[in-house]
Amino acid sequence: MILFGNSSTKKFGYVALALGAFLVFLNGYVFLLPVSLIQFTLGFAAMALGWRLFSGNRPAGFL
Repeated sequence: MILFGNSSTKKFGYVALALGAFLVFLNGYVFLLPVSLIQFTLGFAAMALGWRLFSGNRPAGFL
């Protein structure tokens, strides 16, 4: 949403991100497990590709 959306979608993405972070800290139970850089990169790429497919834009290199 934040990377590939238009202006209003990006604003909504930032609001959702801030609200999520606020609710996590409001809960008071934050746990972070070690994640390797490759796991983070693959996860982020999967989310970005899924958003592009969901929004109707075809990613480069796919049909």
